[in-house]
Amino acid sequence: MCAVHFPKSKMANLLFRQFRLARRLQPVFARNKRCMSIFTNEREPPNGFLFNEKPRLNGEKRQWEEWEAIWYRWWIVSILILGLGFYYRPDTSLGTWARQEALKQIEEKDAAESSS
Repeated sequence: MCAVHFPKSKMANLLFRQFRLARRLQPVFARNKRCMSIFTNEREPPNGFLFNEKPRLNGEKRQWEEWEAIWYRWWIVSILILGLGFYYRPDTSLGTWARQEALKQIEEKDAAESSS
């Protein structure tokens, strides 16, 4: 491999040139930076309340939004289905299989002894 050797003055000059170029291009990058999102026009301005919900009066109930009932129902249905699936899943552990095989062999052995 051939290494390129620069004198220290040329190397410093090259570094300074790179810094000057980066400094000159910095305003260009800052100018092209987007500070908005696609939802900027639709969003409500901040009003100081968490989730934009104003405090309720005493005794006043909170009104659900249209998506909340569907969301909670499907979570409940999903949890019930998963719970039933885990409860009724087949037992495929090695210990259960070994116990069943041992009982089968004992029965076969007892049947062979009783027949002879």
